[in-house]
Amino acid sequence: MEEKLQALMAKYGAVGLSAAVVRAGEVSWSGGFGVSDLQRGLPVTPETMFRVASISKVMVGTALMQQWEQGKFQLDDDIGELLGFSVRNPNHPERAISVRHLLTHNGSLHEEQTPAAEEAYYGFLGASRTTDEPPQMRELLVPGGRYYTADIWAPWAAGEKFEYSNLGTGILATILERLSGERFDVYVRENICKPLGMRASFNVQDLEEINRLSVIYNAEHEPRIDHYQGVKPIPQDLRSYEVGTNGMIFSPQGGLRASVLDLVKLLLAHQQGLGGLLRPETLQLMHREQWRGCGVNGLYKQKGLHVHITDDLLQGMRLYGHAGDAYGVLTGMYFSKEENFGLCYCINGAEIKQGEAFYEVEEALARVLAV
Repeated sequence: MEEKLQALMAKYGAVGLSAAVVRAGEVSWSGGFGVSDLQRGLPVTPETMFRVASISKVMVGTALMQQWEQGKFQLDDDIGELLGFSVRNPNHPERAISVRHLLTHNGSLHEEQTPAAEEAYYGFLGASRTTDEPPQMRELLVPGGRYYTADIWAPWAAGEKFEYSNLGTGILATILERLSGERFDVYVRENICKPLGMRASFNVQDLEEINRLSVIYNAEHEPRIDHYQGVKPIPQDLRSYEVGTNGMIFSPQGGLRASVLDLVKLLLAHQQGLGGLLRPETLQLMHREQWRGCGVNGLYKQKGLHVHITDDLLQGMRLYGHAGDAYGVLTGMYFSKEENFGLCYCINGAEIKQGEAFYEVEEALARVLAV
């Protein structure tokens, strides 16, 4: 397997790659290849952490469903009632937007589809992640807010059409804060990472060893994010932050830093019930098909509750989990219920070519790992 993976890295020009295979509830193989920092030549191992992009959404869904189990909300509740202010698509003001809509990317959010929407969303996101006084979510979602534009809303109504939305996950994280009374990163650390024995976190300041965190490179091998050179960044001063006003500070849509061995534990929590994070019937609900269609280059054809359902990564095998794609890293965490099989991977700085559903390098990697 190692020779095949080295050849795959060479073919696609990857800077680094780590992966793990799960069979019968245990890691049957794990490995790391390449480097996590081109400048310093640090090797990738299975314990190397990456910003794992949209796999983060599984964490958000899991955390929110913990609150659902406690009776804090219902899936079809109006998000405005949970946020404490009205949220409506101005093109369909009569239609409530529900938690289920956001968990399945059917909330009619449109934040990356026009220049005005992108300016508003990324302006809000940047201020959320870098300032000591992050803007409140209502400033993006409510008319008259500092970042508001009607362009963040689609022409169609909530529930009518799939459109992948990172903002939707940020809204869900804000709801999580309001329901739990804890800041998003703290809640996930205490209620998911610690019970599972994950060393992962949405907050870089939590990481035990910053040198275990890989720089993320694009296909030209230019550093894009997490280029810390062994020194943690200066943290935001969030002492005055009001919990429940902006869940996007720690990038719930993609900001989890984790190794493939960390991801294995999250995978087993969903596949095997590891850690008792959720009741079996709640896990079944998360994995149940909630939406079917064809979105994002044919990748997202079926969605559970912030869980991707796919038949396209490995022929003849239905998988549950999520993929990630941000700043140059490609990630995946998927498991089969029928085959008692799972895989986790992080591919950094590789050439990105569209495959049949996933990217070519991901499809090739999955075939090697499944042997």
